[in-house]
Amino acid sequence: MTVLVLTRPTDATADLVIAELNERSVSVCRLDPGGFPESLSMAARIGPDHMSWEGALRSQHRDVS
Repeated sequence: MTVLVLTRPTDATADLVIAELNERSVSVCRLDPGGFPESLSMAARIGPDHMSWEGALRSQHRDVS
């Protein structure tokens, strides 16, 4: 499991949360939604054969499903 943190690059509160998650060995992906659509893209799908949606967020440096 990966925790997705959507925030701007200079968010001191998010920095503290991410540091705590790292201390607990939790996988974290930090993305800035302000980069959409220039440097952040999203793809998602849901259909009759799926019980829930699935997709991915992609940035220049990180991807998360």
